[in-house]
Amino acid sequence: MDKDSVLNKLRSQIGTQIHQSDWVTISQEMINAFADATDDHQWIHIDQEKAAQQSPFKTT
Repeated sequence: MDKDSVLNKLRSQIGTQIHQSDWVTISQEMINAFADATDDHQWIHIDQEKAAQQSPFKTT
């Protein structure tokens, strides 16, 4: 398939639900494991107390 055919096929799917999975509840333990795996230990992700006080989202 050439680029234009692929783009046209994708455009024809706009607004079409392809798949909907079940909701997944993300725990703080999962967030911490992801922070460890990616070496991204910013407080906004892992420090629940500081996030509650300083984050605009009031949570990690």
